[in-house]
Amino acid sequence: MSDAETAPGDIDRETLVDALETYGEDAQIEQTIEECAELIQALYGDDREAVVDELADVRIMVAQLSLLVGEDDVDRRVGEKLARLEQRLEGAHDSARTRGESA
Repeated sequence: MSDAETAPGDIDRETLVDALETYGEDAQIEQTIEECAELIQALYGDDREAVVDELADVRIMVAQLSLLVGEDDVDRRVGEKLARLEQRLEGAHDSARTRGESA
């Protein structure tokens, strides 16, 4: 694996694999849960920098989980969910235009 290879979000894949191998899958899953909890707490506060910091931690952990469960599966599902969001947005935009025309 070369240094040029990246994982989701352009995070160095080698570093992610090293973390998974060093700490183990179960520990990294627990760490992901902890980082998500810290992000939730940061979102309740007013400190933008804390949110950015916790988002970075979560992004790294999610990239590790993507390697664990299969990047292709995750990427496929993200594509499906984005397509569904686009459909919902089109419906919302159509509704807004209809309401605007009725006024």
